[in-house]
Amino acid sequence: MIKVSKLLCLFILFQLILSTKLYGQIQDCAKCDTSIVNAINKNWEKVTSSQLERFLCTFSRTCHWANPYYMKLSYEMLIVELNIELNNCIELISKNKDIDFKYILELISMDQGNDLPYSSIIDQLDKKLAKNEIESQLLKTLQANSKLH
Repeated sequence: MIKVSKLLCLFILFQLILSTKLYGQIQDCAKCDTSIVNAINKNWEKVTSSQLERFLCTFSRTCHWANPYYMKLSYEMLIVELNIELNNCIELISKNKDIDFKYILELISMDQGNDLPYSSIIDQLDKKLAKNEIESQLLKTLQANSKLH
C-alpha cells in the first residue's frame, strides 16, 4: 500500500511538472489568438513576459483572420513590442521553438508603410557588438524593409 501511494505521489508530481512551463516555454503555444492581441493592444506598455510569449506564439501562416483588423493590429503590436521589449522578444524566440520566427520575419519583410518604430529597433540591434542568429536575421529583414520606405 505504501509503495502504491509513493508511486502515485511521484506520478502526480511528474504530471504537475509537465503541466507547468517546460524548458522556459509555455506549453500551449496557441496560434491566431485574438484575445492576446487585444490584451497587448490594451496594455502595450506593461506586458508581462508570459503575455509577450503568448503574443509571439499567436503568429502563424494558418491564421485566416475573419476580421482583417486583427491582422493589422497584431502586426503593429508586434513592431511596437519588438521596440519596447527587444531583448525579451529575442530570448523568448530563441527558447520557444513553437514561435514561428520565420513567419514573423516574412511579415516584417512586407512593405507595411506604417509609421512604426522600425529605425529604433534597427538602432538597438546595431548597437549590439555580438549578435546571435535571431538578432542578425531580424536586423537584416528590418534593414531591407526600411529601404522600401
